Amino acid sequence: MAVRAMQAGAVNFLTKPVSDESLFPAIQSALTDADTFRKLRQRFNSLTAREKEVFTHIIAGKLNKQIAAALGTGEQNVKIHRMRVIKKLDEPSVAGLVRIADRIADRLADRLADRLGVPPATQA
Repeated sequence: MAVRAMQAGAVNFLTKPVSDESLFPAIQSALTDADTFRKLRQRFNSLTAREKEVFTHIIAGKLNKQIAAALGTGEQNVKIHRMRVIKKLDEPSVAGLVRIADRIADRLADRLADRLGVPPATQA
């Protein structure tokens, strides 16, 4: 049960009886994680539509020249949008941007699964 809970995105797994020494830090950790995600989501939502397009190309590993060709714009414009994405998300590395995309996608998929009443994809 613990493995399934963690795969489904549980922050922690406590067994009964639960002591105050383990319960309160677990609650604090979950609240901190939720707050961190909320702030990340706010930063992501601050991106313009074009910045989000550039973001998707960046996390796909495309070069500025390739992004410019795909979007039908100049490479200099892509560089500007890329810089804004990095600044707004406060993440200078492509690997970090990919982690942000994964985290947002996982949370949204889990929320959708909850609304539909199906198990999260992480359990499959």
